[in-house]
Amino acid sequence: MLVIAAVVLIVFGGEFVLGALVISGETLGEGILAGIVISGLFSWLSGNDFLGSEMLSDMLFGGLSGGIGGVFGSYVSSSVAGSGFVSWLGSKISWLGEAFPKILGGAVGGGTGQSLFDWFKTGKVNLRNTFVATVFGGFFAFAGWSISNHTGPILSKINEIPIPKLEVGVLDASGMKIPSISFGKITVGDTEFGAWLQKFASEGSGEGADGGLFSPNGKFKDPTLESAYEKYLARKSKEGKPPRDRVNWKQARDYWLKDSPMARGNAFNKKAEEEQWYPFNEVNLSNGKRLDSYNPVKEEIVSRKATDLDTIDITTFESYLREMKIKYKPGIKIRSNKFPEIDGQPLKGKQILEIPASNRSFSQIQEYIDLAKNKYGIEIRFREE
Repeated sequence: MLVIAAVVLIVFGGEFVLGALVISGETLGEGILAGIVISGLFSWLSGNDFLGSEMLSDMLFGGLSGGIGGVFGSYVSSSVAGSGFVSWLGSKISWLGEAFPKILGGAVGGGTGQSLFDWFKTGKVNLRNTFVATVFGGFFAFAGWSISNHTGPILSKINEIPIPKLEVGVLDASGMKIPSISFGKITVGDTEFGAWLQKFASEGSGEGADGGLFSPNGKFKDPTLESAYEKYLARKSKEGKPPRDRVNWKQARDYWLKDSPMARGNAFNKKAEEEQWYPFNEVNLSNGKRLDSYNPVKEEIVSRKATDLDTIDITTFESYLREMKIKYKPGIKIRSNKFPEIDGQPLKGKQILEIPASNRSFSQIQEYIDLAKNKYGIEIRFREE
């Protein structure tokens, strides 16, 4: 089948596929790799000796043209993504607003790559090949975008397929044992393979087994989430920068809200405030810094780091201590509209660095405590996250 397909493609200007398939060449490296592989494959299927001089020549030209085409396609895609036209298009047809930059980038990348390939090979541009490569480049770019946006539902459907169960039954009359096939409650999703697939359904597309995050029109089902994304699009349009599509935006948003070091730190600070560990939290200072917590009665100046000491070296930990020593040293004035009762007062008391209580079991914890106390005069305090 591969040989037959190759012959058909060659008859219709087969080498244009080089340009068309460089839709993934949004970076130079991807374009070069795609160009080398595709041009080499078609050169070999065209009858050239495997890794012969003609095939190697095609691979060289393919790599060069693929890389350049990929760069051009990526530039066009990113430039158009933040334009007013695409924002307007997205306001009319939301999915087209996301897909159009990729389609245009794929088309430009395909056409550019094919034009260069023909020029390298023959010294002139074949307009027919360029046109076909442009069309196919845009088509494959759209297909890739569409598949990536529907990976979750597809994989979820696969996981719902029931698994046949082979059973051995006994006939009452003869006592003969015969095999029979039945479908029980076990599905593909109940297997290790299904769990592996569901990882891609959840992470790869932002959709899970709950039916998906998106409505049929391509927008988020959650109006709050959709509103946040629309504001993000407006901001990117104003900045003239290309926006992420909904899937990538959701993944990035979830990371910063739930999994990032910043999210962990925010959760740590939130617990301190909710459980009222200290009377004042997020206190602005006259030096432009913000202190995590402060107790003027007990004279405690508190900074908080939600980190696991066994994942950092002692030099990084010491940088935390130096930072605290300088930024929150006693004597710096408080400048806070939020807390007028202490506004204008100087910080006073001992400096305390709070870290998660899980660090108590760290094998070198005493070394870190001693460093903080003896070199910087900072107390280490453990708190549950």
